[in-house]
Amino acid sequence: MNGPFTLTRPLLTASPHEPLAALTKATGYADPGFAELLTSADSSGTAAESGQLYRLAENQVLRDLPAAPLWSGHGHAVWAQRVRDVAATPTRGLELAGISLGS
Repeated sequence: MNGPFTLTRPLLTASPHEPLAALTKATGYADPGFAELLTSADSSGTAAESGQLYRLAENQVLRDLPAAPLWSGHGHAVWAQRVRDVAATPTRGLELAGISLGS
């Protein structure tokens, strides 16, 4: 790799609100639409709805500020065509012992 990367990075706070609020405070970012999204996410009735609203808030920050994504509810993995038998589990990630190389 020629730069920073991560396969997965779990959220280290109870909700995305804390890192989003800290980022806006540290940068002085203020936007009424962003504040409305955070308020709506905080008072949402379901985790799915809350997560979607936090994602919308994060996307707005990413458009407006030069920031890296803070959280993602899903992960991505990419590998070369020669790599075979790649399997992942929700709790342990990639099963490295089962990976093989093809020609």
